[in-house]
Amino acid sequence: MKKDVILPVLCFSLITTGVLLAVYTSIQTKAQIPPGIPRGDILIFRTPAMSSVGDDMNPIRPGNRNIPIDGGGYIFEPLYALNLTSLDLVFILAAGPPIYTDNYTVLRIPIRPGVYWSDGVEFTAEDVAFTLMLHCNTPGTVWYGYASTWIEEAYTEDKYTVVIKLKRPNPKFHMNFWQVAGLGGPIILPKHIWEKVEDPLKFNFNPPVGTGPYVLESYDPKGYWALLKRRDDWQRSATGIVFGKPAPKYILRMYYTPDDPKQVIAISRHELDATELTFELWDTAKTANPFLTAFWKDFPYVYQYDVCDHGPYFNCAKYPLNITDVRWALTLAINMTEVNIMALEGRGRLSAFGPFSVPHIERIYAERLLPWVREFTLDDGYKPFDESILRKLEEYAKAKGYKLTVDPVTIWGLGWWKYDPEEATKLLKKYGFYKDEQGRWHLPNGEIWTLHVVIPAYHALASRLGFATVEQWRKFGIEVIDEAVPSAVHVSKGNTGDFDVTIWWLYCAKYVDVWEHLQAFHSRYVKPIGEVATSNQFRWSNSEFDKLIDELATLSPEDPKVIDIGVELAKILIREMPGINYIMGTKLLVFDTYVWTGWPTADNRYWDPCYWNPNWMLPILTRLKPTGNVPTTEIPITPPTITYVSAYAKTYISTFTGIDGKSYGPYKAGETMVIPKDDADRLVAAGLATYTPPVPAEISEAISALLERVSRLESTLREVSESISTMRTELTNAISSLSRPIDALSGQLSSVTNIMMGIGVVTIVLVVVAILMIVRRK
Repeated sequence: MKKDVILPVLCFSLITTGVLLAVYTSIQTKAQIPPGIPRGDILIFRTPAMSSVGDDMNPIRPGNRNIPIDGGGYIFEPLYALNLTSLDLVFILAAGPPIYTDNYTVLRIPIRPGVYWSDGVEFTAEDVAFTLMLHCNTPGTVWYGYASTWIEEAYTEDKYTVVIKLKRPNPKFHMNFWQVAGLGGPIILPKHIWEKVEDPLKFNFNPPVGTGPYVLESYDPKGYWALLKRRDDWQRSATGIVFGKPAPKYILRMYYTPDDPKQVIAISRHELDATELTFELWDTAKTANPFLTAFWKDFPYVYQYDVCDHGPYFNCAKYPLNITDVRWALTLAINMTEVNIMALEGRGRLSAFGPFSVPHIERIYAERLLPWVREFTLDDGYKPFDESILRKLEEYAKAKGYKLTVDPVTIWGLGWWKYDPEEATKLLKKYGFYKDEQGRWHLPNGEIWTLHVVIPAYHALASRLGFATVEQWRKFGIEVIDEAVPSAVHVSKGNTGDFDVTIWWLYCAKYVDVWEHLQAFHSRYVKPIGEVATSNQFRWSNSEFDKLIDELATLSPEDPKVIDIGVELAKILIREMPGINYIMGTKLLVFDTYVWTGWPTADNRYWDPCYWNPNWMLPILTRLKPTGNVPTTEIPITPPTITYVSAYAKTYISTFTGIDGKSYGPYKAGETMVIPKDDADRLVAAGLATYTPPVPAEISEAISALLERVSRLESTLREVSESISTMRTELTNAISSLSRPIDALSGQLSSVTNIMMGIGVVTIVLVVVAILMIVRRK
């Protein structure tokens, strides 16, 4: 070979080999179950974030999503948690409700006794007070801004009571310590360790010490996985005291993206117990694993009870997005039926009311908001609310063959905004916008109207919604530049205002008192474009909104007036439309029930399965039960009795994992399958197999020949039948012609019969007379 050919080929080979080795290493890194641990002792979760620095376990450093500590990582515990089904506040590290005094400037929180850190030191109020003051005194921590704004001092009144003195009244400060689905508060740190640290932001805190029921056992330095082990003294964790014993002895958190096909391989092998899939992978996964279930057992399958909605948010500091009518025009230019179908196959729960559409909050506000929004009009008298979208989505689902087992409102919410390009055009022309001959929109000054849309590539739901939105606006005639970016860039562009529109999840709500999240959109947080804004990133301001937020800040969360103010805040957000409320958090959460059962689903929603927040998941771990299908040291193993049957493939059936954990297939049409009965029943019910053996070809040919002969015999018999019918008709006619002579003869015979009967009677009389005469003579 020539040298100029050899060198490129050699380089290509080396590059290819390197890529394959990297892929292989990645697969090996991400697909290993720890050796020596029985499968029944370990629970395997997907984690949505990959560790950037494998050894860094510092939970107060901003942006540190290291797998062992992300969301508390089962190592730490919250003070409180809010049950979204019952809206009950659950006391975890706290022993009771918060107590306010001095016009809501002093807060006391009772601390649960009997809780110990994983290194054996008792957990007390000192740890809580120390953590809060650490944030107040250390610029740069994740909670510095909020803590330093509100906290004057935190100290202990006794061993089990922490006192928080506030700089000004705040009757809802304790809500910062609530865990609600994906939202949480500051992680409480062990004072006896951190008080010895010189620079808290440089401390790696490895291994981490928490009060939770698990400790870090091992982890991947590259950041793909972390293994946690249940504490031997789990009874001394707050979780153990409040909820009981966590069932899994080990927890393995593994990084996957929702669209990673390797998840399906792991699921088919029962090597992944809980994860999030894309809709494209769902059908393949459930075929490969009959034990797989989703949150809903039927359509829409997805979990829709997240506490944040997702959609486009406008940069209200930029022209022309600073005009309310323009924002409404962009809203009415969106066909939400198409967006929902394109992005989520029609499964997304609509969020017309923003944070007030969070399901556990919507059921409280809907009674007040729904009648109002039905009559709400834009300045020109146009009514934009549309409830018919539910019917359209229902028709789509039924046309796809889905069976709806719940009402449309439960699936899709209360409604959304109309798709009306004509009204959108009317609103824009009011300000001098116009279209050219090519159908492109121009600004009043003649420039082509261009929108810069920033899309979070790392977020499956938001990125799908982003690209679907871009297509809608392009169809309307707007020039759109879409930019899909990673997490750090997305946050940076959002904070500095480097966007026209960004897809985000800014509208969230934990509770009926929405102050905690909506106060972030107070005009006090507005920053000029280019400066960092960690709140109110869409740089919108409204004096009426500010006034209501300030009033709401003075009320206890239980004050009835909270709902009154919430309703008015919702109306302002709808009228102003600083961000388009699209879809509530819609995630296809799936659970493999082969190793563990007891998962919370729509039919058994005792808690919400927000796997991305381990602190929130702690109560679920105590409700899971091992099935006994795999070896475990936790329960005696009784091998399940499995019945095997013969079934016959009606069509091609790809490889699948049976209920016995073995791999079967692939099978061609007509092939015999000896498989577990449960699997056979499933395939027969799906129309893929039958219990009736297929007929051999030679017998089929013989039957065809016999059927042909029978057909000919049927033809002959039909001819004979027709001849007999003719003969029957002729005979009937002949008999009819003979009936008249027979009737006449019958009359004559009747007369003869009468004469004969008369002669007989005379004869009898003569005989009797003769006999009497003879007797008399004698």
